[in-house]
Amino acid sequence: MANFNQKKREIECKIVYYGPGRGGKTTNLEYIFKAFKSHVTEDMVSINTEGDRTIFFDFLPVGLGKIKGCNVRVYLYTVPGQVQYSSTRKLVLKGVDGIVFVADSFEVRRDYNIHSLKDLSDNLK
Repeated sequence: MANFNQKKREIECKIVYYGPGRGGKTTNLEYIFKAFKSHVTEDMVSINTEGDRTIFFDFLPVGLGKIKGCNVRVYLYTVPGQVQYSSTRKLVLKGVDGIVFVADSFEVRRDYNIHSLKDLSDNLK
């Protein structure tokens, strides 16, 4: 559930991009960062790693303006898709308000998509 700070008149929402490694989660956030530059209040936080794979998470805060006098901010995160980072995925999912599942479009990556979707289901329990 989104956080509402009545004193500051702010609504904050956490959205996590989830999916298999190299599926396009970071690319999605990079696109949003570039396309909605006027709504992005801070820089995108991304740890560049050798091989261009995310090993911790990416973070992008986006301001959506006001609704009934309240500032609305959405915090976008990605999770690392690699199997060995399961504990990091669980941590990033804590307090999530919404999930965008990013599937890899290549047919040969179908099993990775299915495994990642099952992993998401397990981590939400």
